[in-house]
Amino acid sequence: MKRILVAAAALSVLAACGDSKMNLPLEGTQWKLTEMDGKADPAFDAEEDTFNFTLDPTRMMVYGVGACNRLFGSYEREGKDELDIDQLASTMMACPNMDLESRFAKLLEEADKFRIDGDVLTLFDDGRKVLVFKGAKAQLQPAADESSPAAGPAAAPAAE
Repeated sequence: MKRILVAAAALSVLAACGDSKMNLPLEGTQWKLTEMDGKADPAFDAEEDTFNFTLDPTRMMVYGVGACNRLFGSYEREGKDELDIDQLASTMMACPNMDLESRFAKLLEEADKFRIDGDVLTLFDDGRKVLVFKGAKAQLQPAADESSPAAGPAAAPAAE
């Protein structure tokens, strides 16, 4: 009887551990867009390396890609759930879905709070859900500098 109770207790502990999921970290995770303004769009999944961003805590920089342009800028963390992405800049290539890219960059800049649930990141603007992402491991990008093509004359502030 004692063995059955010990086995039942061990199974309960294991089941409880299996139910708890670990949240991915906000910084150092590549976040891939799944929903914008409450809607999914096939363009978000068209290419694996589009509509995503990563926060680099060593440089306090955000790096990402819209429909085809690289996005970069600075960010600040103020509270445990506050995020402020400032003045995103981007490369200036033309491609399909530029309207989605412009809206994506604008909403990243306007977001002020975030919530992470496992591998899902939700960004909010004044309490309104604006962007939803699925997370994956990230390779941090080097900071933009004079030798980076993104920092040269082709870089411009992201469209509003």
